[in-house]
Amino acid sequence: REEDRMAREQRLLSGADCRWTQLAQSTDWHCRTNGRLYRLSPTKDKVWSLYRARSVDGPNGFLLGKYQRRGDASKAVAEVAYKPDLP
Repeated sequence: REEDRMAREQRLLSGADCRWTQLAQSTDWHCRTNGRLYRLSPTKDKVWSLYRARSVDGPNGFLLGKYQRRGDASKAVAEVAYKPDLP
């Protein structure tokens, strides 16, 4: 299990597209789709904030929306990942 987590983390950090991955010592989840990085951050009111991030360790980036479940955020990523990027 730990080896799988490390492999997913390495895939994310290498710039390859990957599903939601939680980096070590982080409460945030990251995924990369169509070469774009997204961050999913839990909030105190049990809602997920979805951001279009520039880097894994940088600031949150552009807020795309708030979602009740991680699956809802995944659906949103599937929608926006292939649309033209915002300036």
